[in-house]
Amino acid sequence: MVAKVSAMNVLRETIALFKYKIRLIGGGFVLMSLLSLPLYWQLGDINPEEMTSDQALLLVAALLPFFILGTSIQISIFHNFIRTLRGETPSLLPQGIVGKFFKTLWKEFLLGLALIIPGVVVELVLILGFVAVLPESEPSTFLLIMMTAVSFLGLVLGFAVLAVRWGFCIPAVAVGETSSFKLSWRMTKGHTLGLVAFTIPPLLIQTIMQLIADPAQADGPINFLAPSMLLGTAITGLAYWFTYTAFCVWYVRLLERYEMMIAEGKTPTPTDGNAGVE
Repeated sequence: MVAKVSAMNVLRETIALFKYKIRLIGGGFVLMSLLSLPLYWQLGDINPEEMTSDQALLLVAALLPFFILGTSIQISIFHNFIRTLRGETPSLLPQGIVGKFFKTLWKEFLLGLALIIPGVVVELVLILGFVAVLPESEPSTFLLIMMTAVSFLGLVLGFAVLAVRWGFCIPAVAVGETSSFKLSWRMTKGHTLGLVAFTIPPLLIQTIMQLIADPAQADGPINFLAPSMLLGTAITGLAYWFTYTAFCVWYVRLLERYEMMIAEGKTPTPTDGNAGVE
């Protein structure tokens, strides 16, 4: 019997790896922040309701290098962290990064569709269900709040579960290993709660930041370079990179466990039942 991957062990290993790679993480954070400055400047000067075509073009011009270089940094970090966890010596840039870049983009696009489509279906089912049970008279404010809360929580939890069960196809393709939704689903079987728990801190921080930004946005364009916004960005970035590190640890340890289960004949091989289909 192959033991499950311990969430506490993953947390301890994540903290150790985060400390060990703090310079690399800091460099990646600074580089991403510098890349985002032109984007922040553009967003700070734009009122979405009054955006002109020239402003839209400038926004795309600021977003494109951030998107391209950001994805390249993501692939390089996956490569570096995963090889380090396996006791190998990582290079600064992985071999074949251009090919991996486009494969990663395609896999992220497919994952996005796989997450959005079920979410839309679930939301429609919830709306139709609420409409069917609503009283003919005007519903109370409490009932509307409860319905909204149930709908929101159901959507978020469903999204989180599918994201952590399917999401390991991204680091797999980024490092050039077998990548499929079915393989990721099999690897993560029995670890859903632990994986979802690792997504809660960044989601909470992003929600708090959104609540802070919404009142400011109501008064006009947000000043993304204000000290409060920069501090919030730093906190959000720290939570993001820690979670990113954790999922590298999860990927390596879950794949090791899955390979041990295959060796013991406890689970189908990646090629059985089309598990390795892209």
